[in-house]
Amino acid sequence: MNSLITALLLKPRNLPISIILIGGIIIGFGLVFIAQSSSLLGPSSSFMYQNSDWTIYGTEVVIIGIIVCSIGLLMKYVRRLQK
Repeated sequence: MNSLITALLLKPRNLPISIILIGGIIIGFGLVFIAQSSSLLGPSSSFMYQNSDWTIYGTEVVIIGIIVCSIGLLMKYVRRLQK
């Protein structure tokens, strides 16, 4: 099953979609970091809970996710123009 998913996602025509999905996952991780550092999510025993450093880290991760999504969207747009 994993090889089927890998084969479908890594085909050249599906690569932009895969990159967009990966970027979305990265954004999700960054939002979790921000939520935990803001005391909105997670147990109070977590090292990220109420730690302002993780707000900065989460914001950086979200920005990286946005960049990755943008690359995927750009690839999709360029391919559409080439057709």
